[in-house]
Amino acid sequence: MLTCMNYGLNHLRFHSWCPPEAAFAAADELGFYLQVECGMWNDFTPGGEMEKMLYTETDRILRAYGNHPSFLLLSASNEAHGRWQQVLPQWVEYYRAADPRHLYTPDTGWVAIDTPGPVTGADYLVAGRIGTSRIRGESGWFGGGYEDSLRGINVPVVAHELGQWCAYPDYGVITKFTGFMRPGNFEIFRDSAAAHGLFASGEAGAPAHPVNTDFALASGRFQLECYKEEIEANLRTPGLAGFQLLDLHDYTGQGTALVGLLDPFWESKGYAGPDEFKEFCNSTVPLARLTQRTFTTADAFSVPVEAAHYGKAPLEVATAGWQIISPANEVMAHGEFAATNIPIGKNFPLGTITADLSRLPAPACYGLRVIIGQASHFPGGRLGVLPPFINTWNFWLYPAIQPAAPAGANVLETSSFPAAQAALAQGKNVLFQPRNSELDWNSPPLARVPIFWNALMGPTWSRMLGLWCDTNSPALAEFPTAANCDWQWTGLLRNTRAINLNRLPPGLTPIVSAIDDWNRNDKLGLIFEAKTGPGKLLVCAADLSAKAGPVAQQLRHSLLDYLAGGQCQPRTEISPAELASLRFDTRIMRKLHAAAIADGSPAWELVDGDPNTFWSSADARGKGPQPPHVIQISFPDPVAMNGLVLMPRQNQREHQGDVREYQIELSNDGTDWREIAAGQLPSTFAEQKILFSQTVSARYIKFTARSGFGNDASAALAELAVIYAGPELPEDAAGNIEYQNIRTASPDIDAGNAPGKPRKR
Repeated sequence: MLTCMNYGLNHLRFHSWCPPEAAFAAADELGFYLQVECGMWNDFTPGGEMEKMLYTETDRILRAYGNHPSFLLLSASNEAHGRWQQVLPQWVEYYRAADPRHLYTPDTGWVAIDTPGPVTGADYLVAGRIGTSRIRGESGWFGGGYEDSLRGINVPVVAHELGQWCAYPDYGVITKFTGFMRPGNFEIFRDSAAAHGLFASGEAGAPAHPVNTDFALASGRFQLECYKEEIEANLRTPGLAGFQLLDLHDYTGQGTALVGLLDPFWESKGYAGPDEFKEFCNSTVPLARLTQRTFTTADAFSVPVEAAHYGKAPLEVATAGWQIISPANEVMAHGEFAATNIPIGKNFPLGTITADLSRLPAPACYGLRVIIGQASHFPGGRLGVLPPFINTWNFWLYPAIQPAAPAGANVLETSSFPAAQAALAQGKNVLFQPRNSELDWNSPPLARVPIFWNALMGPTWSRMLGLWCDTNSPALAEFPTAANCDWQWTGLLRNTRAINLNRLPPGLTPIVSAIDDWNRNDKLGLIFEAKTGPGKLLVCAADLSAKAGPVAQQLRHSLLDYLAGGQCQPRTEISPAELASLRFDTRIMRKLHAAAIADGSPAWELVDGDPNTFWSSADARGKGPQPPHVIQISFPDPVAMNGLVLMPRQNQREHQGDVREYQIELSNDGTDWREIAAGQLPSTFAEQKILFSQTVSARYIKFTARSGFGNDASAALAELAVIYAGPELPEDAAGNIEYQNIRTASPDIDAGNAPGKPRKR
């Protein structure tokens, strides 16, 4: 059973294959209405067997349960496919006339309209988007809402299956499965993590590596923050009737969707409890339109506050107030709003919070707490009566003027691999911030939100599940953070790639780990330290330049203070060669002025350095020419190379276009070709290196995809680059690549986790 709370129309949702007696009993106990769905997750065609079965199923439901007082809403289907828009609206019309006791909608999940406007084919809508306008997801977070998506809609709208944000699994759940239920999926994920040394013990005397529960709790806290933002955005949106959650517990099927705040057995995972969840998901919820989460002491702090109230009756003579809470839970500032009556509904204004941030110590993390009760006052900033309705938001405060970063003759801050290597060889301490264009493609980008549903069904290059921070490390002593990723971190993660540490010594313990998807389990570091020769290396993959803002400057100050103050004593050593192995110039084809033609048409995506763009021989329907598929690369002058690096397409779960048999030929005139390599590649998302037996030079490369896997006749690649063996090229002062946004190509994963569409030809 999938439960949801829908304010104004509080209801449970259940499919007809769920035990109906249990659903109705739950509705009676909770005082909720029921949305019933026919058990139809199908493809529909007019006059087809599924349409006939739908009417039979509906008649059975109405005969058995139609008079139940909780039975208010009826949906024909869940996420219907095929020609459903020619079938299901007619179902609504038929049953509206045949049984007017209920409200009807043609489908739960999709919408029968392409643009906002009046609705005639449904009594209410349950949708994640209307046309291309979303009514769930990040666009409404941080004090916003989804008003623009609802313009002109004249029926109640419920957000379909909002959230679906994932957290890393705690493999301790394996022991809960008994009898014939074997958790083979979790065993595979656990063994993959072990194979990558993700939770291996550190070297003797070294700080402990993060353990599995550290990752589970840290990613879970980030997941909880995302659910809070999304539910609050729903409660702030005028005209939005409510939401459905999919789900409160982990779903072990369909690729394993670890979207729950509870485990598969509906038991606590340890990072979220009912009291905290009820702060933002309750009959009465205080809502602060806190549009930003990071401030400086010179910034204005003005926050409108409102209430969403769907209790049994209005709150008469309600009193509300606010507090700013220090990390030690001290009340640093407080105020009251005028006593008022709060009616049933949403968007009821309580007042505006103003505070002088210059009076607060910085840097620090503070909590903004809003309290609604039925007391007459809040003496001394403390609540005068219980039980109140309380909601809290973290925000971070930084000095308006950052003190000069400590430095010394023995400290170098650089983004250059050669400069870092030279300084380390001289015994210096180096704060190294590598350019994202100079990390190989096995180092994935991070994101502002966790993965949606699961990466097996909806893969992308980025598979962010949050961060784990070693809060005991003195490197973070001047940067306020908990063990998990929170909103002060997310600005630093924009266009940032975590560094893949799989090839480095297993004892290397990141100070800040990026938590990868459990299907991939790469060991990823955002901040880590090591001895390299006589020098000390501190690596931060995020941009810490002045243009990155006060959060970045505070982190930079903390890291430099740590490096210059003699506290940096790394226990793990990496060799200069191991450091160099992290480097691959992904702009190399641009620097060499390469041009690409694939199957006779320009294919710039293959040489742009960005795996979020790709070339495919197939069109949007998967159709196209038969193999062989020929990619030809040309350079203005001959290029010395030791091999090629291929990056497969990243966003197609069926691995459409993965190349199996290949041939590589070289030429200096584009006419006379010589074979240099041939073989087979695996079907994978990981970058592939094809090494030549010797260094060669050529102006033209011909890569021929002779076959794919199974019946797939297409070919696709995101990147094709040479392993350059010529004279050293100038470093790129611009440095970073601005990666394109990409969404999974899976048609049934409506994540909306990035705007725009993948560029392809």
